Amino acid sequence: MNFSMMAFGSSALASNPVSGEIRTVTMPSGTGTLCRGTPLSASCMKNIQVGSAAREEGWTPLLFVSAIISLNLGVMNLLPIPILDGGVILLLLIESLMQREISLPIKERIYQAAFVFLVLFAVTVIYNDIVKTLPGLTRMP
Repeated sequence: MNFSMMAFGSSALASNPVSGEIRTVTMPSGTGTLCRGTPLSASCMKNIQVGSAAREEGWTPLLFVSAIISLNLGVMNLLPIPILDGGVILLLLIESLMQREISLPIKERIYQAAFVFLVLFAVTVIYNDIVKTLPGLTRMP
């Protein structure tokens, strides 16, 4: 796999842009893996597990994990979902191309549909977290 490295002190953060896999390795003393195989879009429970492992490794890996989570949150906020900042930017772009404002009832319906989408997405992610944690349950696609 092709990993890009970002070094800081005695640790490095390696990430694969294709699969989103992140690895934290210790440079001088060999390979210490912190979050091997953790995708950038990990759930809350996975973020807590990775954060706990990083805290045990020291301050540098903890700062790396915090930076990756913050960066991921910023990128997710720029997605063109109307409730998020990216969706507001998209609606403003559409309004500027139309050279008039979108009517308020239409904006309300767009925001309601986006809210339902986000709630369903959150329920799916939380359900999959619970399924991973508890044995014997089936996973949603």
